[in-house]
Amino acid sequence: MMRPALTVFLLVSCADAPYPDYWEDSSQAPVISSLSPTSVDSLKGGDSVRIEGLRLGSTATVVVGSRNAEIVEVTDGYVDVLLPAGAPGGGPVDLALATDDGVVTAESAFTYAIRGQEYWADEAASATLYKIDCPVEVWSYDYDARDYEYTYWCGVEFGYAGAYAFDGTGRQPGFSGDQADLVELSTLPAVGEIHIYSPGERRPAGVPYLYGLHAEDETLSITTPRDFSRDLDFATEREQMLMDYYYWYQYYPEAFTWHGPVAALYGADTCYDQEIDVVDGQGDSLQVDGQPGNATGLQLGYGVTEDYGHGPHHIYDYVGYTSTATVQNQSGDLVGDPSGVVLHYDGYSGWFFQGGVAGIVSNADLPEDAAWDVSLQRLGTHHDLGRVGAVQDLTGVQLQQGQPDEYPLDDLLYGDTPVDTNKDLRVTWDAGVPDSSGMTFLMIEFRVYDADIDDPYWLTEVARLVAHADDTEGSFTIPIAQLKQLPLAPNDILPSWDMGGYWAELSVARHQLRKVSMEEQNLDTGDLVVDFIHIVNAPVVLE
Repeated sequence: MMRPALTVFLLVSCADAPYPDYWEDSSQAPVISSLSPTSVDSLKGGDSVRIEGLRLGSTATVVVGSRNAEIVEVTDGYVDVLLPAGAPGGGPVDLALATDDGVVTAESAFTYAIRGQEYWADEAASATLYKIDCPVEVWSYDYDARDYEYTYWCGVEFGYAGAYAFDGTGRQPGFSGDQADLVELSTLPAVGEIHIYSPGERRPAGVPYLYGLHAEDETLSITTPRDFSRDLDFATEREQMLMDYYYWYQYYPEAFTWHGPVAALYGADTCYDQEIDVVDGQGDSLQVDGQPGNATGLQLGYGVTEDYGHGPHHIYDYVGYTSTATVQNQSGDLVGDPSGVVLHYDGYSGWFFQGGVAGIVSNADLPEDAAWDVSLQRLGTHHDLGRVGAVQDLTGVQLQQGQPDEYPLDDLLYGDTPVDTNKDLRVTWDAGVPDSSGMTFLMIEFRVYDADIDDPYWLTEVARLVAHADDTEGSFTIPIAQLKQLPLAPNDILPSWDMGGYWAELSVARHQLRKVSMEEQNLDTGDLVVDFIHIVNAPVVLE
């Protein structure tokens, strides 16, 4: 079938531009001559900036970076604005201003000069490995029943862990500190300062990252040599924590029977196979009491039984799995692969997600005082990206109000700590050791939720307090004036054992960033930045 010819006539005048100028008289356009100040040292926004220049009297819009600033005062010679929150990573941004008679842009005229700005300036790929310590259970007052009730929280593992990575196209500075959606670095004020986010306040902008093209079998590995002795020591530490923090053990120690260490073995099809007692472990070799068969993976931990002597309904058996390992059976002993994570590319989402045994990463899989080997498997080729320095666990997190001789320190991991908003709150921790191999951030964060209103992810946040502390000092004080800006949170338990009303959580987090170059392997023109996060988290009652 013959198609008719299609003729298109383009009517373009050679003398005139295809579109008229929006502003006809360029001589009336605004002019920016100076800014004061030209930088701030946090991303939180809200700082006052004066823009001086000419013909500014009809200014209607000021854009800093990619967000509108709040205009406070306008004159012909200057405009005062409140800064919007900055994008993760910080650095120089453009400032644009629009009046009735024109637009002017000052390129790279303003700088969010935050800590880390230069460190992650060449961040082209990002990874986050996090672990969280939290109470075995928390107690709250049930006002209807006029009694205390408990809700299960983190179990006898006293925490959990996870990992993510993203490798897109172009720079994504600061993304490693935000991608886990936990105590994000982009929310931090300057060191020593506190910022409170109100319900209607916009959070800092997300990093402008773009999805890259990767093969489905691509993996990113961040690992350290296996040490089963270290894993077993960690399980013993968690067992001791249960004795120290668990409410029921304090009152009924005779009801507890301890057994372990134990391992849950997974077979060739990655399904659970059997539980087996552990005899000993050294290096990458683990000795078990029994036949491990064709085990390919394990979860290692300790067991405990509570028997209150009132029949089978009052007997509780737990196993706290505190580490994982992929293994091979060699003459009855299990030989483990390195600790850490192997992240697999997911073509559907564009992210790298943790693999592990049964898809689980445990706290002991991310040990402190260990050097980490970083490698990438791409298109069948293995690339060693380098080794990064050891990280330090966050320990000794405690709270204190009043004078030291008046009120003792409360350990956050008890999980039912009351915080009096009419007194200064002092948060202490074991001070961090300065490390020149990377960057360390210590942050303290209260989040208050309305548990009666669900959002797509968790609960509806109604307030947030974020403080940026000096990790080497080991203490930080939140004054009454800031605490009183948070709503009271009784942390109610409903008859259904669900949370109700306002709930508050306190997190103390240590971010430790390390990086390796991807350019040396001709993979990307930039760095892979890894953020190791250790968080101590617990619900607290604001009263």
